[in-house]
Amino acid sequence: MEAFKSFLPVFLDKQLSIPAWELLVLVAIGSVCLLFRATKVGLLLTYIFVMHLTWNFVRLNLSLTSLLSYFILGGLVLAMGFISLIHDD
Repeated sequence: MEAFKSFLPVFLDKQLSIPAWELLVLVAIGSVCLLFRATKVGLLLTYIFVMHLTWNFVRLNLSLTSLLSYFILGGLVLAMGFISLIHDD
């Protein structure tokens, strides 16, 4: 529990600004994906958007180890998403 208490202030003391145009583009493309029932594409788009926001946060506020883990875990999840997008259920 002590590790969590020391880890939490790292994120609570930071700010992240999101440009309005990026949010509008995400909502517009996500809406089109939902209208045409392309849910996998919509989820993949949302994942990429969240990775972009996380990149801005990690790049400005955290260490090199955090950047390395960000790239490794993000790449693995993105690869699994693309594989899932290709395969039919």
